[in-house]
Amino acid sequence: MKYEVKFTNQFKKDLKLAKKQSRNLDKLFDAVNILADGGVLDAMSDAEPNANLIHSYEQSLHGEGRPFTEVFDKLEKNFK
Repeated sequence: MKYEVKFTNQFKKDLKLAKKQSRNLDKLFDAVNILADGGVLDAMSDAEPNANLIHSYEQSLHGEGRPFTEVFDKLEKNFK
């Protein structure tokens, strides 16, 4: 089943901002195409985000966490 994708004005604004920030938009459009074709995206279980948050919070309490710029740089590389 194929759905027709209609971009809202808010989506267009967000897309423009993402382009201005030099974000890689290929994964976003890949996800949109999968959903438009009636597919399903992989998702984390309910326990995974909670475990990640608890671990990160414990690291921050002990001063063991990485600087946020390093974290976001790594995340951004995963989207390229």
